[in-house]
Amino acid sequence: SNLIKCYIERISEDCAGVLSAGGIKIDDNSDVEIWSCPTCNTCFARSSMIHGRPALKLIGGKTKMTKK
Repeated sequence: SNLIKCYIERISEDCAGVLSAGGIKIDDNSDVEIWSCPTCNTCFARSSMIHGRPALKLIGGKTKMTKK
């Protein structure tokens, strides 16, 4: 499977309200969160730290990128 790295600070517009809803922690010992769509509840990403910056690792094929 392909994981696409997306820095949270680079997301300019949150149309679906995903960032405001936040992720769900897997367990208390880990900082990893699972992110899911607020409308269809499909898991599309997990959180991580990449080069010291918070990021989402998106599951390939579950999301679409739009440029304005």
